Amino acid sequence: MKTRVLADVCVGIGVLLLVFGLSLLLLRRGPLRTGSRGTVSDTSSGMAPRPPAEEPQPPGTEPTSLTNPTAQDALPDLPAMAGKHELGLPSSRLTGTSERPGPQKKTPANWTGFAGKTFWDWLQLLIIPIVIAGLAAWFNITQAQISVQASQKQHDTDVQLAADQERETVLVTFESAMSDLLLRDNLRSSKTGDAVRVVARARTLAALQSLDPTRKGYLVRFLFEAQLLMSGAPDNPIVDLRDADLSGANLTGANLHEADLSGANLHEADLFSADLTSADLSGANLTSAQVGTLQLAQARSLQGATLPDGSKHP
Repeated sequence: MKTRVLADVCVGIGVLLLVFGLSLLLLRRGPLRTGSRGTVSDTSSGMAPRPPAEEPQPPGTEPTSLTNPTAQDALPDLPAMAGKHELGLPSSRLTGTSERPGPQKKTPANWTGFAGKTFWDWLQLLIIPIVIAGLAAWFNITQAQISVQASQKQHDTDVQLAADQERETVLVTFESAMSDLLLRDNLRSSKTGDAVRVVARARTLAALQSLDPTRKGYLVRFLFEAQLLMSGAPDNPIVDLRDADLSGANLTGANLHEADLSGANLHEADLFSADLTSADLSGANLTSAQVGTLQLAQARSLQGATLPDGSKHP
């Protein structure tokens, strides 16, 4: 918000400077020069300069003028020279006459001050507003791009947080539901085929579908701690993980003793240091799983399992 206000202020300043410069051009007139005594100079007003006043002659001497033949012989043909512009002086001054030209007609170009303006004059006047306006536009575009990127990043972050919160809710709900089955429906003392076991397995498989690898590991550990992955008979666990989606699950150090993992998807699962003693891994997908050869040797069955190197166990 602050950057947008700053950009608008810069644009406003640039526009004001541009209007101010154009106003100066419209109102500008040629200045009048004044002489040493505060009178308007004849050359600046376009009027012919006045001839110098004749100096008084001493008594008894004959006044000298241009009409005197002797003086006329001594002077050169001044009007002719003035006509040829050899002296650079107006003919009225050379001939001694004071001719005032008529009033000059002001053209619109002279009145507005546009006459004689060069491209460099215009550039000097407009360059500052143009630069400020350009910088303001660039600043606005840059800020807009940054805002879009920040909004997209914030959106992605919000989506990730929402998804993570949803997974956490699934895990908490699963643990709460399984606790109710244990405490109210006596899940641990149930028999094979009882409805409570069917419900427990269904909840487990559904939760695994929605969880990330880390929370999949939490769910398996919860089942082990609740003693639901094994029973008195090795082939009859309370909650079996047959065909469960454990891909990418973090099962480092997990106790999967006597667990039924037949047909489970353990692709890229981390089974480092996990206890697979007497676990049923028949038909399981262990592609790219992090598991050692000694761990697999302790399993109860590997029949038809896909090993980490992609080969099929006989």
